[in-house]
Amino acid sequence: MKTRQDYERALLTIGEIIRAWDPYDLIAEGAPQDEFDAEIAQLTTQIPRIRTVDDAAQAISTVFSEAFGPDNFQVENCREVGRILYDGLVRSGFIGSAGYSRLQRTGRPLRARPAAEPPRRWTDSGGSV
Repeated sequence: MKTRQDYERALLTIGEIIRAWDPYDLIAEGAPQDEFDAEIAQLTTQIPRIRTVDDAAQAISTVFSEAFGPDNFQVENCREVGRILYDGLVRSGFIGSAGYSRLQRTGRPLRARPAAEPPRRWTDSGGSV
């Protein structure tokens, strides 16, 4: 992340996902909304390493195992929330596209190139026309 604003936006994105997941139902049972802030901050630092759903699940597993013990946070137990985290990071523009990767590395977005051929139209059956 290049700016403090990017970091704050990432905290919000990850925070919404982790608070909705709410392992152990702590927030649902009255714990403060900042209950997982330390884990959310740690996950935010992992964004550059997250390239797949499995990477996201691994990051969640590692962070939450360190905080709460490994019993309930094996990678396979974190796969669904990992998928949600990955999707949220892609939608927010933090990961998932070549243009963003270039933006992360250089500070400059990837320039669009004209297509070599027009895109194909798709039929309702899923085949091209």
